[in-house]
Amino acid sequence: MQLIYQVAAAQRGLDALETLLRYLSMASDWVSGADLRAAVEEVFLDAGDEEMTARAERWAEKWIEDGIKKGRQEGLQDGLQQGLQQGRREGERAGLLAAIELGLELKFGDAGLRLYPEIAAIEDTARLKTILDKVKSAAAAEEVQRFYREW
Repeated sequence: MQLIYQVAAAQRGLDALETLLRYLSMASDWVSGADLRAAVEEVFLDAGDEEMTARAERWAEKWIEDGIKKGRQEGLQDGLQQGLQQGRREGERAGLLAAIELGLELKFGDAGLRLYPEIAAIEDTARLKTILDKVKSAAAAEEVQRFYREW
């Protein structure tokens, strides 16, 4: 409805056309500013309308700027999401390793702590969870070692 109002309120045909083109460029991902610019130039350059050509240039510049801005925002959002996910994985891994280290020390003493450097090199959190469960149920440090080496 806003589009219809803006087109109807336009004082000149060029203003109405500009409103329609701007709407098309923002309302659809499949029509790019470059596509609209090419279409406008094809029609209006042939007609010799310099004012419309100048407007098309301004629209193209604005669409390029808007595209860059949108791309940056999407890139920041993607980067933030990836960073949060990476942080969660690292935090989960660090928590599991701390629990395993404490469990090895409390349950098996120095013999258990000797296993920790090997276990700390493991990246897979699912594997670390199963090792932590094994630390809880194992009778000896060697049992834990056999378990994660056979995995």
